Amino acid sequence: MNDFKDLFFGNLFPNLKYLGLRNSEIADELAKLIANAPILNLIEALDLSLGTLSDKGLESLLNSSLLKNLKKLDIYHHYCSSKLLQRLNQFAKTTGIDVDFSEKLLEERDEDID
Repeated sequence: MNDFKDLFFGNLFPNLKYLGLRNSEIADELAKLIANAPILNLIEALDLSLGTLSDKGLESLLNSSLLKNLKKLDIYHHYCSSKLLQRLNQFAKTTGIDVDFSEKLLEERDEDID
């Protein structure tokens, strides 16, 4: 995870507006690192789509005071529970952030079956 440190602190690309960390098997860990990283003060769009994002990662993002700085959050194709998706939807309505949380996937260990 140290590989991402300079990126998440905004040192590498100070004019970056879109951060796409798509199709990642470590989406939860990335979300936890990004949640309180200065990069959220710079970028307009965070794309964690097509990865393995679950409640752990989404909870970290939702608990971040910096998330409101985004214009778009894309978690399309995820493993998050309906409960957290409801929180995300409410957050999006409150802040005006465009959020794509479509294509919820179910794993055998997922206890949240709609």
